[in-house]
Amino acid sequence: VGEDGKMIPTTSGIRSPGGIGFNAEGDVFYSDNQGKWNGTSSVKHLKVGSFQGAPVGNPGYELTNAIGQRPVEPIENSRVAIERTKIKQLVPPACNMPHMKIGKSTSGMDWDKTEGKFGPFPTQLFVNDQSYSSIARLALEKVNGVYQGACFPFLEGFGSGNLPLTFDKDQACAFVGGTNRGWGAKGNKAGSLERVNWTGKTPFEVHHIKITKEGFILNFTEAISSKAFLNKENLVINANTWLYRSAYGSPEVDITTPTITDLKMGDDNKSLIITLDKIYKGHTYNFEFKNYQSDKGNKLLHTKAYYTVNEVLGQEFIHPPEVVDTTKKKKK
Repeated sequence: VGEDGKMIPTTSGIRSPGGIGFNAEGDVFYSDNQGKWNGTSSVKHLKVGSFQGAPVGNPGYELTNAIGQRPVEPIENSRVAIERTKIKQLVPPACNMPHMKIGKSTSGMDWDKTEGKFGPFPTQLFVNDQSYSSIARLALEKVNGVYQGACFPFLEGFGSGNLPLTFDKDQACAFVGGTNRGWGAKGNKAGSLERVNWTGKTPFEVHHIKITKEGFILNFTEAISSKAFLNKENLVINANTWLYRSAYGSPEVDITTPTITDLKMGDDNKSLIITLDKIYKGHTYNFEFKNYQSDKGNKLLHTKAYYTVNEVLGQEFIHPPEVVDTTKKKKK
């Protein structure tokens, strides 16, 4: 909406947004919740002229001066990676937030503007979850011009259902607002406004994950212990995607367990280089770390991470869709 009050349509395909914000580069993102055409909640890049995946608003193209042409209708029970090959405007989620693993109702977000005064994650994106009364941390990267990256648990235990989040550079803190009116949350207060300060102690965490031609590089906040990190039994990786469909949400489908063909430490002693037999475009890779500790003896604070692969740097593979019986009802 311009200063003159004129409304300019820029993006379509939004289902149920829970929050909106910018990253450090000035690009706009919003959070969409699990539901129709959204197998799981996610954070999406609001690229001008893009289609965000939910086609229920497509008839609006005929009623507005929307940028671009009306997208092709997606195929029921397909996959986002497959439909991207047909729908040129479709921008995949920058980061999938696996349902009931990282949260249930992704909401407000902001990037860390404190230049390191809030901890070791400056410029990363922090995202609330209303149902879980928690904050997740996102480390995104651009691959072939498309955003993707990892989400990590960050902080939980807030008093109500987290909605807005904003960083204050001068105060070197984050402010979180919450409510559970109309929708339940782990925090049972009717509303809350809370301030988050850094203790000054650097946690031992996976700082960020980057994709490579053959796997991933995990970077940590402290130097790592080679004995535990080079033991393949201490690293569990599997991957999945979700049905792209009009029904509410989706189970995890096309589940695969890649083979770890090599593990080695980076020259900086703060990174782990993982080589896999294959990387599937469109899958979210789930990492679980066991017995990891830093050279200082600190245990990993959070032992799980989830990386969304929208683009690959090596050979491109899309997992053949498994046949899913969509007539089955969930067991109570």
